[in-house]
Amino acid sequence: MKAGAFIAALPIAADIGGGKAASLGRLAVCGLRVPAGFVCTDVLFRLWVQHVHGNAVGLPDQFLDLLREQIRDAPMPPTMQAELSAALLALGGNRFSVRSSFALEDNADALAAGVFESAIDVSRNDVAAAVRQVLASALSPAAVAYVRARHRDILQGPMSVLVHRFIAGTASGHVAVPSRTTQPSVWVQHGILALEHRTLLEQTAHSVVSVLGSSELEWVLGSDGFTFVQWRPFVPAPPAAPWRPTANATNLTPAALGPDWQWDASHNPAPLSPAQQGLVTLVQQHCRVGFDQQVCGGYLFYKKNDSRAAPPLEPEDLDEGFLQLQDALQSDLAALPARPDLQAALSLFLRHYETLVGTVGTAVRVGKRRLQDFMDEHAPDQARLIPGLLAHQPCKATERLRLLRDASTAPTPLQADAAWKAYLAVFGDEPTQWDVAARTQRELTSPWQSSDAPFRRDSRDAAIPVELECTIAPEVRDTFTALLAAARRCVARGEDDDWLYARLQAPVRRACLALGTLLVERRLLDQADDIFFLPLELTRSLETTLHTPSAPLREMVRSAKSLHAQQAQNPPPLLGSALSAKQASTLRGHGTGGRIVGRVRHYQAGQRFTDSTEIVVATSLLPTDLPLIQAAALVVETGGALDHVAAQARERNIPALVGVTNACSSLRMGDLVLVDADAGVVVLLTKASPQDR
Repeated sequence: MKAGAFIAALPIAADIGGGKAASLGRLAVCGLRVPAGFVCTDVLFRLWVQHVHGNAVGLPDQFLDLLREQIRDAPMPPTMQAELSAALLALGGNRFSVRSSFALEDNADALAAGVFESAIDVSRNDVAAAVRQVLASALSPAAVAYVRARHRDILQGPMSVLVHRFIAGTASGHVAVPSRTTQPSVWVQHGILALEHRTLLEQTAHSVVSVLGSSELEWVLGSDGFTFVQWRPFVPAPPAAPWRPTANATNLTPAALGPDWQWDASHNPAPLSPAQQGLVTLVQQHCRVGFDQQVCGGYLFYKKNDSRAAPPLEPEDLDEGFLQLQDALQSDLAALPARPDLQAALSLFLRHYETLVGTVGTAVRVGKRRLQDFMDEHAPDQARLIPGLLAHQPCKATERLRLLRDASTAPTPLQADAAWKAYLAVFGDEPTQWDVAARTQRELTSPWQSSDAPFRRDSRDAAIPVELECTIAPEVRDTFTALLAAARRCVARGEDDDWLYARLQAPVRRACLALGTLLVERRLLDQADDIFFLPLELTRSLETTLHTPSAPLREMVRSAKSLHAQQAQNPPPLLGSALSAKQASTLRGHGTGGRIVGRVRHYQAGQRFTDSTEIVVATSLLPTDLPLIQAAALVVETGGALDHVAAQARERNIPALVGVTNACSSLRMGDLVLVDADAGVVVLLTKASPQDR
């Protein structure tokens, strides 16, 4: 091996100098100023590989750590050190940038943004060590994972290092432009960019696109203008695909719904099972609840409809009306057999649903709205205090968490079993999600793990802040006191009606499972809960006829499950108008494209994350973290639309939002969120239940 092959002058081809070095030549051809520099070719890297393993091809995994340490610590051969020193002297200057310039960089299918290390503002005496550091980064866990994910050889050459003069500027960052007809995006990483400089930068980016196509440029602004230190193809987020309704006769199209419909994200953020869709149809046909319900793309939507309002109930009469409904339902439930037939269970469901949702539910909403309207009129600056005034009202939620805590913290197994049975006696009918296909707590084998959940106190009414008392005029204080008391009752009953709804729906589930068990015995279904993936009307006919249907049930179930899975990956249509700010909390950031629903998991620096169904939420992510993370989406408090995190997310087609202020404090572990990286928002759909944390 000749030492003279170690240093190569610029410009240089990519197959010798790697991606970054070759990009400087492309920029120079476009007439842009680039820094003076040279390339340390990969002969040094190959020399170290042969020294450790004896073969530069097919390096086994067990040698990667050894080789990385060898490269980082071993001195450079004297002839190469002399050649490097001579090249630095000829280049001139005292400060340098030492940057990776590998084969698997800056390609449209493998950008490797930030995966490999670079050293910036390095003294002349430290350049050799920086070269070793950069080469060693090619064998880091992140780099190895990145390369293998793209089915490439870890040792695919060249493993070169770009050395150029360090450019000390007043500002630096990136500019990206997908095409001649699109507006460039400018990201200022540090410093301030004046308007005239931004305009010049945008014009320059457009001129590069005319030669090189879709482009991203890394720039530094100094006293003598812009210097460009890197080019790579800009891989934008794929265009937002139009929502496509899945083939299901019960699913309407967005056009059929219209702009007045809202997605019921707070109760049903996931697609409904066919059985639950059947319940929606029955309710729409037989119950007056003050609104219409329809399914679109598997998701539940509703629209206010006063013509279908149930008999009114004043908020002041809410407690009495709720107790009457509870007693009537309890009497009807007691009359049902342990395994009721489906028709009887559905009749009971429809008989009480209207009162529960239409009468009681409407009174709950009216009571809370009246307080809000009063505050808007008499104390608009204090409306922010309403959540605190209504918090911690004693209700079924209080009892639920107390019993869960008892079950989770019992000192002995016997006491834990007794506490769990006490919990099930009250809350055993509650499902893990509001769908008749979801298992109830009674079907679980152990209690929710809730010891780390905040315990809702059996509290007194929250005190009225002094500033609010001073704001409200004396002549309307009695009205405020009455409205607040009514709103507090409404909040408590609003929690309780979920408990009552669970008891109302549970017989329908038991009846379906009983029929499903019979169909399994007749070898028409594989398992009893497959019954929930048959249309409810068909299930009702099967109960009355008990004959073998003309269409194989197993095939119908397989098709329905496949459709349900597709719908879960296709967030609901009409998001812009279907989800109001009153329904869900929204955070904003820079999006990379794509939409997905999933549960939040907070990320700790350095940990591997391999659950591709969950949303990683982090304060910051290093580019070297990302190849080790498998996730459904990313939400990061720091960063910009053109930084390394966003670039890697676009490359991997992972929906991501960066620059999302307060994401970690606003989104808790287990929260169900919609990441809409097309619109640049994260929507909190439902807060985490104890079992989700």
